[in-house]
Amino acid sequence: MASMKPHRRQWIISNQPRHPALEKFPDFQVRQIRDGLFLHHDSELLIEQKGGRVVLGRMLREGDGRYVILDDGKLELDATGSLGVFYFREGDVRCGSSPVLLSLVTGSSFLRADRWRRINWIPSPGAPIQGARRLMIDEVLDLEIGTTSVKPRRLSGARTVNEVATLLAADAGETVKSLVDKGRPIYLALTAGQDSRTAFAALVKSGVPFKAFTFLLSDGASRRDVRCARELCRLYGVEHMTVKSRWRGARRRKNLYLMHSGGGDGDRGRDYAAGDYYRHIPDGALVLHGGTLGLSKKAFSEIFENLPSLSSRAVTDAIQRTLGEIEPEYIPFLEEWYAHRQRFPISDHGDHFFLDQRRACWGSDNRFGEDVFGFEWVLFANSWRMVDAFFSAPREAREGLLAQKAAIELMVPGLNERVSQVNPPMVFSDRLRGRFSKRGLQKAIQRFRRLVR
Repeated sequence: MASMKPHRRQWIISNQPRHPALEKFPDFQVRQIRDGLFLHHDSELLIEQKGGRVVLGRMLREGDGRYVILDDGKLELDATGSLGVFYFREGDVRCGSSPVLLSLVTGSSFLRADRWRRINWIPSPGAPIQGARRLMIDEVLDLEIGTTSVKPRRLSGARTVNEVATLLAADAGETVKSLVDKGRPIYLALTAGQDSRTAFAALVKSGVPFKAFTFLLSDGASRRDVRCARELCRLYGVEHMTVKSRWRGARRRKNLYLMHSGGGDGDRGRDYAAGDYYRHIPDGALVLHGGTLGLSKKAFSEIFENLPSLSSRAVTDAIQRTLGEIEPEYIPFLEEWYAHRQRFPISDHGDHFFLDQRRACWGSDNRFGEDVFGFEWVLFANSWRMVDAFFSAPREAREGLLAQKAAIELMVPGLNERVSQVNPPMVFSDRLRGRFSKRGLQKAIQRFRRLVR
């Protein structure tokens, strides 16, 4: 059963060897990482020395994993900023992974976005703590003086569907091999979607023992997920668990989760904690999540198509027309983000929004919230070589998920034909259930609020 411990695997870097606010956490330790710089960290934080570098978090292979790198007084993020870092330009505290702990240590106010909005996170480079900033994926933080520089992320050039699929299949095999080498139980969060199905194919091809699970929530989409996941696992002899909520002890679990996250995660993590949905996963297990594979799609591009002009105002207005109003105090952060990507472009605006805002903010905040559990999330394909490959595929291939489908065929021939289509249409009863579920009613309220504003 997954245990819960607030501030698990979290850390702060400061020029002070002692912070009284952290002394009430008995599992916190201190180590000097450089003259005048001290790492304050939970005892469960994975810290590895790789040559002259220090890696905080899990680096599965070079460039693949959820981690940050400390190198010669500088700090860099992983490929998608999945382990978020919030930093201050001034003061005793330089940076940290937990805005809750940063607030405790510095006395700065903790900030929360409206969780009922579609943009329910504070846009990068803003941060959920007053006076701090979120480090962007191509920024390098100087830990001694608090300034940042840019290390551009570049694409290597156009690739065909077959080239991307071949690279994904090979890379997936190496990822699974790295997971097996850790000697931990492996679990897969499996839905009806393409991303988790791709991870499923990689695990099946490897022959490694693993278990799959699917949450049965109140909405109709989760029932579709359960049906597809069961079918997939039955065909390939994989143990599958359908997990329903268990509400005994819900208040305690929710309080522990919020003590850790501060309520800044903005998504369903607190509900998953309250419902005890992770009770079947043992401490120390590695749980695969296909979120990074989503970058192989063409997401959010429609927001920025046919703009009359290309400017900070036009882009921000387009986001709000499509996704709903953003709290006024956070709009300047989106304007900063736009200016940064104009100077240091990677792909188009849709890809930038998905990578910088949806993955490195929303996704990172959710993974941070779930660090409270004793298991460890692993993001599949979380390396720049794979992001580069995904972004370099033809647009029509990305819209049709062709690279993932081709990679699945390379890994497990025939899988695409043997199972239900990806995210098949929901049956009438599922759609009806979804509309009257808690989530469906929340969405209806959101739509009503947008109409009356």
